Amino acid sequence: MRTAVCAAAILALSACGGDADHRDISTTRTVAGDTAVVTIRGPNQLSRTWTASAVQTEWTPPELRAVRRIALGAGLIAATDGRQVVALRREGGATFPVGVSGAGPGEYRRAASLAIDSVGQITLVDPGQGRVLQFDAAGRALTSNQRQLASPAHWNIVSIAPAHPGSTRDVVAFDRGVISTDGLEDSMRVVQLLDDGNVHTLFEVPDGLWAKFGGMNAKREAYGHRAIVTVDGEDGAAVSTGTDYLIRWWRPDATLPMLRIEREWRRAAAGQNREPAEELLDGIGQMGEQIATVARGQERGEVKNAIDQLVLVGHGRLLVKVVDSTAQYHPFYLGWFPELRPPHWTWEVFDADGELLGQLRLPSAFTPHRLLECQLWGVMEEADGSQSVARIDLADACAWVLSARR
Repeated sequence: MRTAVCAAAILALSACGGDADHRDISTTRTVAGDTAVVTIRGPNQLSRTWTASAVQTEWTPPELRAVRRIALGAGLIAATDGRQVVALRREGGATFPVGVSGAGPGEYRRAASLAIDSVGQITLVDPGQGRVLQFDAAGRALTSNQRQLASPAHWNIVSIAPAHPGSTRDVVAFDRGVISTDGLEDSMRVVQLLDDGNVHTLFEVPDGLWAKFGGMNAKREAYGHRAIVTVDGEDGAAVSTGTDYLIRWWRPDATLPMLRIEREWRRAAAGQNREPAEELLDGIGQMGEQIATVARGQERGEVKNAIDQLVLVGHGRLLVKVVDSTAQYHPFYLGWFPELRPPHWTWEVFDADGELLGQLRLPSAFTPHRLLECQLWGVMEEADGSQSVARIDLADACAWVLSARR
């Protein structure tokens, strides 16, 4: 069940570097209405940087086509590919299904958000059917009078925007309402659903520009605006367009609910893009031709985006995957061909006050999802293409990753 995936040949262990005061950055804080503005100046490469040396694979669910989301709590791990949910008891290794797919009572068509509480109740959101469902620690659906929800009004799911072909919606429940994101990859609106049924827009990502490449619709610019969003039941919602290092983070329990992080960042030159070997493209048939047509036809501009991904991992921590000169291939190629990725991606770690705590260099095959004590849990893409629930022990990086604001 617990197979160590050692990457010592390509991942060297680097302890927390630099002095303890982390003096290579300077921070300025101002207030604008309900927004705390944090401006950070400093180099791309920080002194406080830690590189993972190994990834521990915990569970590869054979029932799932992929692992899209995970949740941890009460000795359980739950995972979903969006269509079904399965769970694992960490003590003993027994697995079981969580509910069933369908349109009947207690059934779901799509599993979006997942959460596990302290007694093992598993909550999931089915946005397609407008349902919030709960299951006990054995995966059995709970009736409405068995649910432990703060208030039914807080769990209402309503349509946020007119239906759009290809649009996606994600819903996360909070004690003070529901955050919903709705939109395409290059446009998005993030709203809070209030108790009275009204909708309050927290922030929006502007529409991008589309074009046709060999009959295929795609963004005109390779490094234009994207809707990058992360949501968490305790820590709120954060969003970026990706082009600049600018993040808006809504924090439900903060005195100033909106946090705006502006980070000085030297963006990489777009001209560094390389082309993959033809045999790689040929290996995926017509899809290889399509992605190559788009990648070669898009406008490149002079610089790449600054941010590639945001993840709220709990404990008031936001992880930001940044783009640097190690990413030398078009994003389409990196998504399809793991062998083109560098050994690590750099993730910057922020606390809920916008303090930049340092950098984690994580294996490029690993995507973080949750911070549990001194372990970073996530999804690992294995060499055979399967996806596993895995963890990284933060070791001596734990002290500053979980540190209180100085």
